[in-house]
Amino acid sequence: MGKASRRKLDPVADRGASASAGASRRAPRRPLPVGFGGVLWPAAIVLVGVLLFANSFAVPFLFDDYFEITKNPSVQALQPLHTYLTRLRGLTALTFALNIRWGGAEPGSFHLVNIAIHLLNALLVYALVLVTLRLPRFAGRYGARATTLAGLVALVFVAHPLQTMAVSYIVQRAESLAAMFYLLTVLAFVAAVRLDTPARRGVALAAAGASGLLGVLCKETVASVPLAVALYWACFLSSGTRLTWRRRLLAAGLLAVPLVVALFLARQYLLPQAVDPSGPRSWLFIPSAGFGAGISAWDYLLTQFGVVLWYLKLFVLPVGQVFDYGWPLADSLWRADVLLPLAALLAIAACGGLAFRRYPLATFCIGWLFITLAPTSSFVPLRDAAFEQRMYLPIVGLAWLLVVGGYDLCAPLAARCGWRLDSLRGAALGGLLLWVAGLSLATVARNAVFSDALRLAEDTAAKVPQHWRAFSQLGDALLDRQRADDAIAAYETALRLNPQQGAARVSLGSQYVRRRQWDEAARVLEPAAAMQEISVVAAASLQLASVYQGRGDLTSAEHALVRAGQLQPKWATVNRQLAALYARQRRWAEAAQRYQQAIDASPQQRAALSPPAAEAYLQAALAPEVPPAVALRQLDAALALQPGLPRAREWQVVLAARGGDWARAASELDRLARERPSDAWVVESQRRVTARQPLEPPPG
Repeated sequence: MGKASRRKLDPVADRGASASAGASRRAPRRPLPVGFGGVLWPAAIVLVGVLLFANSFAVPFLFDDYFEITKNPSVQALQPLHTYLTRLRGLTALTFALNIRWGGAEPGSFHLVNIAIHLLNALLVYALVLVTLRLPRFAGRYGARATTLAGLVALVFVAHPLQTMAVSYIVQRAESLAAMFYLLTVLAFVAAVRLDTPARRGVALAAAGASGLLGVLCKETVASVPLAVALYWACFLSSGTRLTWRRRLLAAGLLAVPLVVALFLARQYLLPQAVDPSGPRSWLFIPSAGFGAGISAWDYLLTQFGVVLWYLKLFVLPVGQVFDYGWPLADSLWRADVLLPLAALLAIAACGGLAFRRYPLATFCIGWLFITLAPTSSFVPLRDAAFEQRMYLPIVGLAWLLVVGGYDLCAPLAARCGWRLDSLRGAALGGLLLWVAGLSLATVARNAVFSDALRLAEDTAAKVPQHWRAFSQLGDALLDRQRADDAIAAYETALRLNPQQGAARVSLGSQYVRRRQWDEAARVLEPAAAMQEISVVAAASLQLASVYQGRGDLTSAEHALVRAGQLQPKWATVNRQLAALYARQRRWAEAAQRYQQAIDASPQQRAALSPPAAEAYLQAALAPEVPPAVALRQLDAALALQPGLPRAREWQVVLAARGGDWARAASELDRLARERPSDAWVVESQRRVTARQPLEPPPG
């Protein structure tokens, strides 16, 4: 009995269990031919993935999709290649730009690419597991069943509802695209070890380095791939390798490139920024990650114990998924919600470490989980402690351990309990397939939630009622449905939960402005105008200008608009409102200048802005203190905007004569005479120009 308790998971245990169960008396089953299985499983994986994510084509652009895709200049218009290769997640942005170039700006083409990446990743998982199970280390333990085991691992990967965040939420393509290069890097390294010639091994090593580099340009989390490769080496390849020490050093150098590049690109987030904390700044310089994000690394680490345990629970039982958790930070080690998860994770890590000599597959799978989670779930603080897309790649280790580890566990379990091995494995397979079927249904249901922005926002707000952003997003979704009263209530709830959030203040304040509730609007907007983010301050100032105008305080309205214009000089609406304010005060020259700036910033508004801009130029030209030459230029600008502007051409004649430019006055009069030969003012003006006499102003 003592020996049985120490029995390893190996073919000997399989044979012993089979003998004890009487398996030798039955005719052996003929496995599928390897070639047929090699085609069947990839086809099944792709088919399942297509069926499960077909309803994701109904998912619209959501939340961050607007900032990163539809309102991102580097995505809307294709930029030079080097601009994408020198910024964080630049390669992901490039794929979005190519999406628009080749497939248009509708969500459907983006979903097609996201699904294709997910299916390719599932096939890469299948390939990685299959290649590993056929390594010499396993000495043919799995035989033809390696194909089935690899297919089942990939099936769990492709069908799990945790993957919906990385697949159906378009902007999270960064996660799945980075995972693709992560898996390719590991596979290329395995190929470099297994290939039979130095030249081929060198090419494979170079491919591994290049793949890792491309991965960090998709998302910086690929920086952990050297650790994953090192763990794979230690668990599966350290004995009998064909790599010389020189090749090993080359491999280490190539695989270190992604880590170095990721650290370089993320340096502004990893290190505190030298910026003026008292003034507004762009949202790009208000860090959402790193040690300058205003979040304690220690508190973040303590929080991650509970977050990771929650991820593990969702892997087994994906009930209670949330789009945006708003997970609160832990502030002390001595809390049950920190100590209990910590104890559980330490136990899991200890099991992985202790299994290294007897069952290195468990060591690798558990290590893969922690390594792939490390960039987002360790001590480097992120603004948001939990998001489900962060489990996209860690699921590989969990699915691998569940499927292959469960298969291996059946042999000693059958031997210990006296069960028939085939029956036990058949029951385990049935249970696994039932679980996968449940995962599939959950994936389809989760995609259905994603397909309606309001339904998704309501789902999030119901599950995390303490999270301000859930109600801010709910307010946005309600506004899109023209439910302004409900939206106002949602925004008020968001501000009650977190009064420091400027975006919710701007959205709520704009609704009060629409209703001309000036006091309520000022209550909400004035604190937002004192915040840090430039876009929030500018938007709040713009809305406050309407509040001050509604109250009759034109001076304060001007100051608010000027500040908004200083922060966002390309916002056409700022210049348009400032121009209208100056026109209201009869400050025509300033009004004309602002109208022109609005037209230059937004040419598509030229038709709407040309009439008031031309009138402002005309009135500015008629000011008595304006020199004739300046006035003529203003009239030219007015006529360029509105050629049929009344009185502008007549005043051109008068001002040209006042400035002594009799030739221009005569030329303009000749054109007017051809159009209006019997006009009394034109006839009299022609006589006066000929006699070099001062002209009378045109009538009206």
